[in-house]
Amino acid sequence: MSDTESRLVRLESLSAEQERVIGDLSDMVAEQWSTIEKLEKTCENLRDLLERLQDRMDDPEQEPPPPHY
Repeated sequence: MSDTESRLVRLESLSAEQERVIGDLSDMVAEQWSTIEKLEKTCENLRDLLERLQDRMDDPEQEPPPPHY
């Protein structure tokens, strides 16, 4: 194999490896984005829950008194 042929084979090999790595990174980014979206939804739900709890604490007459009253 000539020097030019071996260089071409090496470049093709490097190109294939880079394509694989780019594909893997793309998959990781997609997975992380999905995780971020789930975490954002969870934070939104928790924020809503905290606001509702705060509203209940601010207006104690909303809740009926405990049975021993």
